[in-house]
Amino acid sequence: MVPLKDIVPAAQNNINTRFILLDKGIVKTTTTTSSQAQNKTCLALVADETAAVHFQLWGNECDAFEPGDIVQLSNGIFSYCRNNLLLRAGKRGKIEKVGEFLMAYVETPNLSEIRWVPDPNNSKKYIQEAVISPHSQLAAPRATFHAIISHHYLSSSPRTVELEPTKMAEIKADTSHHQSLIVSEPDVSDPKPSKSKRLASLDIFRGLTVSLMILVDDAGGEWPVIGHAPWNGCNLADFVMPFFLFIVGMAIALSLKRIPDQFVAVKKVTLRTLKLLFWGLLLQGGYSHAPDKLTYGVDVKEIRWCGILQRIALAYLVVALIEIVSRGAETKDMAPGTFSIFKLYYWHWLVAACVLVIYFAVIYGAYVPDWQFTVQDRERTDYGKSYTVACGVRGKLDPPCNAVGYIDREVLGISHMYQRPAWKRSKACTENSPYAGPFRNDAPSWCRAPFEPEGIVSSISAILSAIIGVHFGHVLIHMQGHPARLKHWVPTGCALLALGIILHFSHAIPSNKQLYTFSYVCITSGVAALVFSAFYLMVDIWSIRYLFLPLEWIGMNAMLVYVMAAEGILAGFVNGWYYKDPHNTLVYWIQKHVFVGVWHSRRVGILLYVLFAEILFWGIVAGVLHRVGIYWKL
Repeated sequence: MVPLKDIVPAAQNNINTRFILLDKGIVKTTTTTSSQAQNKTCLALVADETAAVHFQLWGNECDAFEPGDIVQLSNGIFSYCRNNLLLRAGKRGKIEKVGEFLMAYVETPNLSEIRWVPDPNNSKKYIQEAVISPHSQLAAPRATFHAIISHHYLSSSPRTVELEPTKMAEIKADTSHHQSLIVSEPDVSDPKPSKSKRLASLDIFRGLTVSLMILVDDAGGEWPVIGHAPWNGCNLADFVMPFFLFIVGMAIALSLKRIPDQFVAVKKVTLRTLKLLFWGLLLQGGYSHAPDKLTYGVDVKEIRWCGILQRIALAYLVVALIEIVSRGAETKDMAPGTFSIFKLYYWHWLVAACVLVIYFAVIYGAYVPDWQFTVQDRERTDYGKSYTVACGVRGKLDPPCNAVGYIDREVLGISHMYQRPAWKRSKACTENSPYAGPFRNDAPSWCRAPFEPEGIVSSISAILSAIIGVHFGHVLIHMQGHPARLKHWVPTGCALLALGIILHFSHAIPSNKQLYTFSYVCITSGVAALVFSAFYLMVDIWSIRYLFLPLEWIGMNAMLVYVMAAEGILAGFVNGWYYKDPHNTLVYWIQKHVFVGVWHSRRVGILLYVLFAEILFWGIVAGVLHRVGIYWKL
């Protein structure tokens, strides 16, 4: 396949390329002089990741293709037609639709807006002399000046074409499928080019993940089955983080292809990483006490360095940089074969293997000595009391003596770790397990200790989830057609899920979210793959999109909903307006009288409150914001 930037005017049908159709002009009907037959013509704007060009649609082609279609041209021709330089199929060429929407492209340079002139040093050569117009749209006004082409548009030196002088006459003469075809001029009433459409199934999956986070955070205390597993195993809440990382990986594969300049891409990735780190520290570092406490601020000696957004930032930075460094792979044609796409992006899998080796070396090789801690939770009766935990082992994956916690204690400092880990609800710690409750009289000392579920070593392992997501994004880009994509996604998801289940139930590697074990990566990534495939089937193939509109709207404004709802910022603001007592607020009144009181059950009432007064409410709010075009983007 020839990239558009390399096509040159010629009289022969010799161009084989692939592009996305961005815009279609008005379909016009012309009448031949000899036979009085009517022919339809339509001017279109097409582009790939190197350049754009005007494409001439002829006859039935005018109705067969729409903006967003990915089109493959075989034996096409690029020549002048009524002083317009156009790409088209010609008599001997062929165009066919091979996909839709998902293709990286640029809108400049537009090769139809380039003026070709004879080379003053060689009369048999023609060079690209000037940009006729800086615009890349069908209705762009013609510029009144001619700017010499610079490196920004094509190359540092003009590109020359070997042509005989007689060939130029042939180029201008060969103007159409039919000798009497009249090519329409650009119409100023034509619409602007369409932008690439979002992948609805990915937005819906993102919206589902944010909704699950709200559900498990606000209803998990009443329904432990949806909260985090105390240690080994997977509850509903344990799928949220891997889902986020899987989605981040897919988004990396789709978004970075639109940024051709590596320096610009690295700058954008770095800036977004810093933003994620900032919001992570602000929201989960201890500064915000929303929604239950009407205070803010944190002692920097106890600030929590790690959190959800910090983990996402690390995975995003590493995987995005790998994608940028290996970005040449997307321009290559994928060889046939089941594993060809793995070979095409071998750098990603080499990094994944290195991550896995480092992770295994640490958790099974690091020696964990005895350690001490002091209770720092001011709400506890034993606040300030010191305890000792006996270890002196290596390779253990139990709560007190695993290497993941040891590395975090040594690097982060025990005072900067999460003070209320899920293991406090384990059977060894409380009689109320899996609910939270007072400690058993014989509870081991580590039950009172802090633990960082988004710590350093586990975050390194979490990079694997993002790499798997990137792979699914690559499949979306390279494999044209829904069946081919699903035939790759579904078996891959099933294989990952089966491998994780085998590792867990054979007791080889337990599935553990706190440690982010390899079996946990496999299980959660496999489920993520199958859930996304199901959404892709229902939404992008069967077009059952309207059922998931609230989730799609949340997914399109995920950061805003995460901050305002999942982190309780809006609820905290509302709770700041109370009557006589801080617990007499609108939020508590709705919970008590509209949900809990009606159902005479706190568990059912809280669950319904979260589903309707939080998730559905924010779905509607996100829909309104989508209507008016307001988004919170990092």
